[in-house]
Amino acid sequence: MMFRSDHLRAQPRRQIGSTHHVTFRVHSQADRGQNPALRLRPTATFPLPPFTLQPSLPPLTMKFLLRFLLLLTATSLASTQASAQTNEFSSETLSIGVVVQNLEKSVEFYTQVIGMKKTGGFAVNAEMGKRTGLTDGQPVSITVLKLGDGKTASEWKLMSFGKPAAHPPQKHLQDDTGMQYITIHVKSLKPVLQRIKEHNVKLLGDTPFLMGGTTSFALVQDPDGTFVELIGPME
Repeated sequence: MMFRSDHLRAQPRRQIGSTHHVTFRVHSQADRGQNPALRLRPTATFPLPPFTLQPSLPPLTMKFLLRFLLLLTATSLASTQASAQTNEFSSETLSIGVVVQNLEKSVEFYTQVIGMKKTGGFAVNAEMGKRTGLTDGQPVSITVLKLGDGKTASEWKLMSFGKPAAHPPQKHLQDDTGMQYITIHVKSLKPVLQRIKEHNVKLLGDTPFLMGGTTSFALVQDPDGTFVELIGPME
């Protein structure tokens, strides 16, 4: 006789000692064909491990849970949409172009003194310069410097048109408009200060000085007067 699992029906359970038993009545395919009412024979008893039936949650509790889940879902969707609307940028890395008077001197300062790495460069010809609006048709070559080799490292792009600045060199931030300073965080100020000394670069103000904790601050200017803040522990 063959049995099908979908023909199993459970009768109310009874307890024998500490073991629960459930009685199933099973009918065969032959019984099914002869009796459309599905008379259930024979009877089998299977022991089950002890278990406890948990009462169903009260209607008020279920209602509260449903409202909470709906609110949580709505909040999550709103947060996702807000994030998608505000993050419009394909990259969070800034690439900054700086026009200098003497390209060779500026590259030396940022690589030999500050510690940036020269990672490459590119050229903009006269046609492209005029088409983009960056120049009036003058070609220019750009040298790219970075603080590290990572893909997300900011680019410090130096270029020169071989002429002096149109404004006098600034001594303080308030002397001119536009970008005046950059901030560089270092793991240790000691080797940077050593290179500053070796290249006879002037430290400004009373720097270096301790800002708080183990963090110190130093300030210098590049050959064109841009202020460079250096922040980090001394050692």
